[in-house]
Amino acid sequence: MIKNTGIAITPNNECVIIRPYIPADQSRVPKIVSRVMALDESAVEKELKKVMRDFSGRHHNFDAILERQFEVVRAYMSSDFPTSKARKLLIGAYFIGERSYQSTALFNPSIVVHPDQSRVSRGSLRIIISLRATGEGHISTLAFRSGVVDQHGSISIDKASSFACTAEPKPSALYDKICFVGKLYEMGLENDCSKYIIGPLPDEFTMDELQDKVRAYEAGHDPIAQTDRLTCEKVLWLARCNYEVAFNPQFTLSERVLFPLSPSEQNGIEDARFVFFRDDDGNGKYYATYTAYDGKVILPQILFILK
Repeated sequence: MIKNTGIAITPNNECVIIRPYIPADQSRVPKIVSRVMALDESAVEKELKKVMRDFSGRHHNFDAILERQFEVVRAYMSSDFPTSKARKLLIGAYFIGERSYQSTALFNPSIVVHPDQSRVSRGSLRIIISLRATGEGHISTLAFRSGVVDQHGSISIDKASSFACTAEPKPSALYDKICFVGKLYEMGLENDCSKYIIGPLPDEFTMDELQDKVRAYEAGHDPIAQTDRLTCEKVLWLARCNYEVAFNPQFTLSERVLFPLSPSEQNGIEDARFVFFRDDDGNGKYYATYTAYDGKVILPQILFILK
């Protein structure tokens, strides 16, 4: 028998995430910074006060977000300079933007068992619901909710937080050389260029190590052949399509948003279906297949989340 629970998980256009903003024309970055640097300190504090008044109430650790973005922008500057914390925060504010990620819809749910079953009454089960969220720009992201199914089959959904936070990429993530080479061969990239780049790398390597090998190949083959240039681009594309992210453990489940980060999914992470696998040692992982969409091409991809 199918029974309608009457539960509706509805989108909230006031729930927003912070996304970094770097202009496509990166020469604009120092120009924007120089305008902020031209302000006197009282003007900086006045503008920062407006920013904090208008936006800090919608985000956890807003000061830290602004300071972190300032550090990103620093890499685009020709030289370092001493400046006050207020000025750093204001510069950071010029290079972020809010995105209403679930204003249009929350749909395509998937349900799995929650790893934490503490404080659940006998016969009940705590669950995690993953949802495809679409909003501004019609880009699909992954959002989450939690709830409990009781011994009678009734479902209650936990109240969602009004805050939302994205995962942060892990810059030191390791790539498995055997798997990486296998994927390159599937892509038809078994050639002298790819062998030169991948061959000297250790069994596990970082993005920085891979980029160093690509740059070395390009510097040693100038002018570079078009086929080799394409190989270099695809090697880096493959690496960027495989990444690791981590959430601040202080964020609740409903606050966590998986936003597209790789080139293959820049227009959406769609229709994820999660399954929980338990290893022989008792540890577990959540795996999910999903559709990555780059605006033109769709690709089946897989993700896993450590318990």
